[in-house]
Amino acid sequence: SDLFPSRNWDEDLTEWFDAAMTPRENLWFVDGRVVAARISFSATMANDAVAASLLDYKQKWDSFVEEHNRASAFSANKAWHTAYPWVRAEAETAVRNSLLHTVVISLVCGFIGMLAFTCDPTVSLLVLFLVLGVIIGLAFFMVVMMDWKIGPIEVISLVIFVGYSVTYSLHVAHVFGETPG
Repeated sequence: SDLFPSRNWDEDLTEWFDAAMTPRENLWFVDGRVVAARISFSATMANDAVAASLLDYKQKWDSFVEEHNRASAFSANKAWHTAYPWVRAEAETAVRNSLLHTVVISLVCGFIGMLAFTCDPTVSLLVLFLVLGVIIGLAFFMVVMMDWKIGPIEVISLVIFVGYSVTYSLHVAHVFGETPG
């Protein structure tokens, strides 16, 4: 049919679909009717941009898609969007936001472990403050001295460093606790 908009949308689209190779991965047919379509867009946003700016840009797309879904017919208002950088930005934000909780849980567990092995709350508290000082010092070095942004790698490094700090300090505290004095 040369007239558009077509009165036989599904038939015309099926005819075009059968003749072309490109749309095979972008259209989904069920019983000869199109039930979904994928449309790709290229944007000028850098894939490696800061998480906050990526999430701001994602919010603009959320608003755009939501506005068009509201204006669409009931059968065509289920559009959604996704992009790899948005997934990365959300994961990075979640990891960064969970840093404080993770460090606090690690320190509490470390304190309980030290208390169980040394049976001395004073030594356990001293070791806890020592580990906390080491972590704060490392975070200061990373953020202030090296001017690194706190991303997923830095968060994971800090959490792993808590474990190493507790382990070494626990051994020293345990030997101190067993030394006759």
